Amino acid sequence: MNIGKLNNISPSEIDSLQLFVVKANELLGRRMFTEGMPELEINTTVELGKEITVETKFPDEEDFRSALLAIRFFYMNDEPTCFFKVCNILRKTLIDNDLKNQVDQVRSCYKCNFDQVAINGTGNNKVTNEKLIDLYLNGRYFHSDSKKSQELECLENSVPHGHIEFELRDALLNAAECIFIMKHIIEESLVSVT
Repeated sequence: MNIGKLNNISPSEIDSLQLFVVKANELLGRRMFTEGMPELEINTTVELGKEITVETKFPDEEDFRSALLAIRFFYMNDEPTCFFKVCNILRKTLIDNDLKNQVDQVRSCYKCNFDQVAINGTGNNKVTNEKLIDLYLNGRYFHSDSKKSQELECLENSVPHGHIEFELRDALLNAAECIFIMKHIIEESLVSVT
């Protein structure tokens, strides 16, 4: 089937793209994003002989949880709206090379965001944003995986208070930005060529 700027696309693939747009609009409608992208601030003070202090400015915790709940649809591999699945559908079916290039760029930014090291743990133990998000989703916010909860607690105890929370929120805001850009690409892809 052909639709808009997409060629040889199956009905289930169209459903995935349309659902991605619906879920992205739901994310945009969350209070955390209604006035644009929220700002994060972190200020660390290090003084010789004193404890490190960290001051942070974050969006409201309930707003953050609400946004995190909405972002799960793009993060989880078994969802039809999984970011990487949608990218693959677009790469396979787009007939517009400019849009394909945009998909590649946004996919690369999304992947780099998740591959970025958020915390340098003890030894060679580096924690990526993807791992950090997984620990929070499964160990704290939406599931009760005791192993992940303990791993997260150990991690939180190894760095100054506020640092991990900042990294988590920063990673999710970067992911949300990529999701919003991909939403626009999908909308443009689905528009009939005249």
